[in-house]
Formats: sequence, structure tokens, C-alpha cells
Amino acid sequence: MNTNWKNNFFFELAVEDLKASELIFDNKMPEGYIFIYFHQYLVRFYLDDCFFEEKNKKFIIITSSMMKPLALFYFQRFSNIYSIMDATDSLHNIISRVREIHQNKKRRLFCKINVTALTWIEFKILSMRLSGNRTSYIATSLNIPIKKIYWHDKVLTKKIGVRKLYQLILSY
Repeated sequence: MNTNWKNNFFFELAVEDLKASELIFDNKMPEGYIFIYFHQYLVRFYLDDCFFEEKNKKFIIITSSMMKPLALFYFQRFSNIYSIMDATDSLHNIISRVREIHQNKKRRLFCKINVTALTWIEFKILSMRLSGNRTSYIATSLNIPIKKIYWHDKVLTKKIGVRKLYQLILSY
């Protein structure tokens, strides 16, 4: 698994500062929470399924609107993703929501869901597209017609909010 996201010094510093200053519950730090920022520029790092397979960790996804379909895809598949929050929320709202999750020990979506989650096939196509695979290779690998790949591309662009998938690839 590619772990370059762990080397994002500024994001790590911001999360550590947030934890140190605001996320103290009952006079102690909550254990096992991992905050992940889903953004189009970091999309490649989130396309590895095993990213969320650490059962003893509790993931909280803070997402841009463009990445909500991918965040929802994971939320539906992994029970250790405790929440999805909107990146445009205020720090105060995010902190109070994390406290609520920690106290209630329940999974919860804290963002407007005005999109649908990616399907498994859309996820695979997106992953293969971002890896640079050609349409013919994707169709052969997934055992579906080339026209169906183009149809899924169109659905993906609508869900993610780009005009063409190459815009997402270029933002990477």
C-alpha cells in the first residue's frame, strides 16, 4: 500500500494540534481515531481497499464535496469508519461531532448526502483509470463491454462532479 498520505506534514500537524487542544474527553485523549482528509488531489491514496482494514482503528473521514461518493462507498463497506464529515464545516462543529461519536460509540454521517455512493464496478473503473489503464484493458479485466466502461465513466463524472475523468487524473 502506498502511504505517502502519512507524509503530509501540514495535515498531520493540524490534526495533532486539533487533538491536543480540543479533542480531550473526560480528561483523556480518545484512542484509536484516525482522521483522513478526502480531497480530489489525494484521491489516488484512497483507492486501496486495504487502507481501512485495520480493525482496531476508528476512521473519521473529512471530505470535500467531490469525494463524497468515494467516502460513502467506504462507509457502506467498513464498519470501522465512524463518520463522514464535510470539509466546509467549522472546526467547532467537527469537534462537537467527534465528541458525540466518541460518547455514543455509534457510526454517523455528518454531511449532506446529495450524491450516491460509488458502486463496486465504478470504484474499480476509477481505480484502473487513475492507474493509467486503457479502456480495452479495463473492459477485458472486468469482463464487460467497452461501451459499458464508457457509460460508467459518464456516471462517475456526474457523481464526482467533473466534466471528464481526465480532470480528476490531472488534479492528481
